[in-house]
Amino acid sequence: MTNRKTPEQWQALVRQQSESELTVTAFCRKYKLAISCFYTHKKKSKQQSSF
Repeated sequence: MTNRKTPEQWQALVRQQSESELTVTAFCRKYKLAISCFYTHKKKSKQQSSF
């Protein structure tokens, strides 16, 4: 079974990664996230914050 995250959880993860000193790859490995999913949600969060 997959572990789905809410949009709020993804926003928190994107924020946490940007505040950390880890690269996206290292961050995703640490938290067992798919890199492609991370970038998708990072892009979505940037689009939402621009409104």
